[in-house]
Amino acid sequence: NEGNKISKSLGNVIDPINIISEYGLDQFRYFILREVPFGNDGDFSIKALVNRINNDLSNDLGNLCQRSLSMIHKNLDSIIPSKCLHTSIESELIKRSESIIDESIALMNNQKIHEYIKLVWDLINDTNKYFNDQKPWELLKNDIDRFKAVMNNTCELIKRIAIFIYPIMPDTSYKILDMLNLGEIEISFSSINKHELDNIKINPLSQLFPRID
Repeated sequence: NEGNKISKSLGNVIDPINIISEYGLDQFRYFILREVPFGNDGDFSIKALVNRINNDLSNDLGNLCQRSLSMIHKNLDSIIPSKCLHTSIESELIKRSESIIDESIALMNNQKIHEYIKLVWDLINDTNKYFNDQKPWELLKNDIDRFKAVMNNTCELIKRIAIFIYPIMPDTSYKILDMLNLGEIEISFSSINKHELDNIKINPLSQLFPRID
């Protein structure tokens, strides 16, 4: 804890209930499983926990959902557009997401949960880059069909990400799927291609991870 071995004599025992009450259960689960290889010793610090929440959860995952889905609310009457005009960029991202399923089997069998989480976060970062590079705010003015394709593909990737994070952050997974109006689906890798998003009306957004000052 904060660089020191946990002991009663030092009085630095961590109360997980207190941490969860202040920072959130899914946030704590994510930090522990990402930061400490399963079965090994690791160092816990509040600063590291807050950094993970602000950078990984709020900036990477939370902002991805907020930015993209708010554009659908504002510009498409909350309706996810149908698939159209997908390019090799979209196809490669979907293919990359499906490779996570194959790689996860060996990782989970060997309790390499932290490596599984890194795979999922690589996909989150790739999706953020895709969204930024496509500049949908400009496509909205200049190429509405391409705009709709980007929004459909981003939602599809967010759906997959929500399923991938379910073993790590189940409450967050449910919240994202509920925003996509998929709250009743079966959450499993085997069903990842079964749930089409075309013309679904998404639900009101909620902030997933408020930043911690």
